[in-house]
Amino acid sequence: LGKVGLNYPTGPTPVPPLSTFLTRALGVHPDEATRMSNDPRFLSAVLPAANGVATANELGRFYEMLRCGGELDGVRVLDERTIRRARVAQSHLEVDGSLGLPIAFSYGYMLGGKVLSLYGPNTTKAFGHLGWINIMGWADPERALSVGLITTGKSVVYPEVARFWEIGHRIGLEVRAQRGG
Repeated sequence: LGKVGLNYPTGPTPVPPLSTFLTRALGVHPDEATRMSNDPRFLSAVLPAANGVATANELGRFYEMLRCGGELDGVRVLDERTIRRARVAQSHLEVDGSLGLPIAFSYGYMLGGKVLSLYGPNTTKAFGHLGWINIMGWADPERALSVGLITTGKSVVYPEVARFWEIGHRIGLEVRAQRGG
C-alpha cells in the first residue's frame, strides 16, 4: 500500500442541497468519505464496487481484458461467457437515483447508448463504470478501445468537471467503430 496515491478533498466544500445528496449516497459527508478511503483497512479489504485500487493504466488494462473476452497477454482471467452475461442489459435508460443521470445498467456495468452515454454517442456496445467522483473505466468493443481515467482529487464542484465528462464524448466522436466489433 506504500505506493498507493491517497485521495484528498479539493475545491470548494459541497453545501446543501449537493452535500445532502452526496451524504445520502455515500453514507457520510464527502470529506469524511475521502478520509476513510485512505485508511489501510479500507484499501486492503475486499469491498466490491467500493474500493478498487489501480493506476489509470491498470484500470485500462482491466477493461481491455474484459473487451478481449477475459484474456490479456495470453493469460485467461475470466471465462468469456461470464463477461457476456455481465453485459446483458437489465434496465432501460432511466435516471439513476444516486447519480441523477440517465443510465442503462447490466448486472455489472453502466452501459453505453445511441445518444445518451457516459462513453460518447453511438456507443451501444460500450460498458464500464464510474468510480468515486473523477474515476471512470470502460471498454468499447466496436471501437477496439479500453479506457481508464483516474484522479485522486475528490472535488465535486470544480471548473474542469465538464472536461472530465467531455473526454468520453470526444473519444466516442473521434474513434470510429471497427467492423465486426
